[in-house]
Amino acid sequence: MSDDDLRAIIRELFLGGDASIPLSSDLDLVAAGVCDSFALLELAMAVEARLGCAPIPDSDVTVENFAAIERIQAYLANREG
Repeated sequence: MSDDDLRAIIRELFLGGDASIPLSSDLDLVAAGVCDSFALLELAMAVEARLGCAPIPDSDVTVENFAAIERIQAYLANREG
């Protein structure tokens, strides 16, 4: 999944589709107030739906794995690897 795909999901879920808000790959979404830690579950479910992959275990949906685009990319790469 590309950075742009993840940005689109985040904008759709949490920013009302607003493309004017910059989302760098290393932006901590929770610390920046884009979403809270509970909303990361919603993000994980959206990623699953877009990828058509096996469910992401709730125990993997942590700030360490899902609070930034680069962290999501790393998690997905390790999961596939």
